Amino acid sequence: AVVSTQSTGDWSQTLSFKPEKVYKPTTPDQIKGILMSLPDGVNVSVIASAHSCSGLWINKTVITLEKMPKEFEGVGGKDKFSTVKVSANTSFRECMQLLADKRKTLPAMGGVDEQQLGGLLGTSTAPASKEFTIYSDIKEIEYVTKDDAHKKARGEVLKALIGNLGLVGVVTSITIGTIENYGMRAIQRIFPVKDLVQLMEDGKNFKSGERCKDGRGEDEKEYEFWRMQCIPHLKSDGLEKSGNALLWAARKIEDKDDPSWKHYENNLDGDYVKDYESMPLSMLVFCGIQKQSQTRYKLDPFNEGGIAPAYKMMEYLIEKSPRPFNTFYGPQRNMLPVDRFMNKDASCAMAEWAFLPKDLKKVLKIYQGYFHFHEWPNLPIEVGYVKCDDYYMSPWNSNKMEGGPVEYLVKINLMWFYSQEYNDLQDGKTKKRTRKDQKSIRSQIEDHARDLWNQLKAKGICFKAHWGKINFTSPEDVEQLYEWDKFKKYIQPELMNEYYKERLPKLTE
Repeated sequence: AVVSTQSTGDWSQTLSFKPEKVYKPTTPDQIKGILMSLPDGVNVSVIASAHSCSGLWINKTVITLEKMPKEFEGVGGKDKFSTVKVSANTSFRECMQLLADKRKTLPAMGGVDEQQLGGLLGTSTAPASKEFTIYSDIKEIEYVTKDDAHKKARGEVLKALIGNLGLVGVVTSITIGTIENYGMRAIQRIFPVKDLVQLMEDGKNFKSGERCKDGRGEDEKEYEFWRMQCIPHLKSDGLEKSGNALLWAARKIEDKDDPSWKHYENNLDGDYVKDYESMPLSMLVFCGIQKQSQTRYKLDPFNEGGIAPAYKMMEYLIEKSPRPFNTFYGPQRNMLPVDRFMNKDASCAMAEWAFLPKDLKKVLKIYQGYFHFHEWPNLPIEVGYVKCDDYYMSPWNSNKMEGGPVEYLVKINLMWFYSQEYNDLQDGKTKKRTRKDQKSIRSQIEDHARDLWNQLKAKGICFKAHWGKINFTSPEDVEQLYEWDKFKKYIQPELMNEYYKERLPKLTE
């Protein structure tokens, strides 16, 4: 162990803490030794990439896996890389690139890039699709407890390890099935909010219906990955008056008979877009206007009017630009939107809550009404599908939801953004926000989200929250909505930090 000399911050740059002790093991046996040596009453948390804006990884004593060796090997028999074993401290970006080098990929990827596989697995992060999950073909998860340095989960036990919240053990590797690498067609378009909401309520995928350039009819294929970003009017009214949304959608390019194949075949392998400047022009304009508006003065994380012209400008560019500028082709790892363009000069906290499809319109109206009286977040609201699963502590498991189980949920992701620097109007100088400033803004965000959470509860809405984002899940929620009785027997008490002690039922009465 080493004594910490500096603060550790999260991806959102809205949380930080200074651990008293940091362990950096290099082998599973060392991890086991650390767990065995903890004094009574001391617990420990594992920090992966800290790709979270909740306190699930904050603790006085922490373990990082940065010194653990990275492993990537094919274990699939005749087709060696049809199944791979990957170290948990591998980032999702690294994993997808390693797979691409073998002309393989995974069925889907969530909105992540730098997140390590262990953290991704721990919170059951999921893509914007009602058809696919990331974890559908996991064969085995290897993890460490104080009793076993090489514990292996297979079969039913995987339901406790996927979405394990970092409480079952320290995950060291994942063995997962792969599929052949494939191409995707991705689009950005502007559509009325009410039309896209109706699709989600009806459980349908988006179809573009656009004419194909080669004259081979319309594009009638389903876009199995899609979501919308919208800013309803800043007044409380019906969804029919909510204006437009930015639609992002992507679909698989099936084969050479697909009209999109000729665009994809020019760059079959492709590589990750590396630069922020490589974003679509519409998104660059939006981000640029937003950032500039926030550097003018000390700003709270709410809509002060600057977001509306930024959004309108982006909307205009998408509607007026030739379609090729807002249509993209490439391998899956490039087409699904991830945070690789994350701007280190900005902070962004999120709250992602999932609802039954039948409640979507009612929920959006509650959001509208609440924000009308209590300010809007200053980034668009993201709304998208998520496929339900059966992992015990997954936010996407609908088995115990009132009205469930269902095949999919609709998740709404709220985002609050603010710049790290601002221009002081008193002396005209550019200044860095202090940690005190950041704590103040974070407090405002949490108060804002908590009140909305309470309103949804008061109106009888059944919903679940992404563990890695802002949430106010209570022990009562866990008992009512999660398969807690099946999960709790796997928990290692020495991995329970204060975050979970507040949110989970007591292990012993």
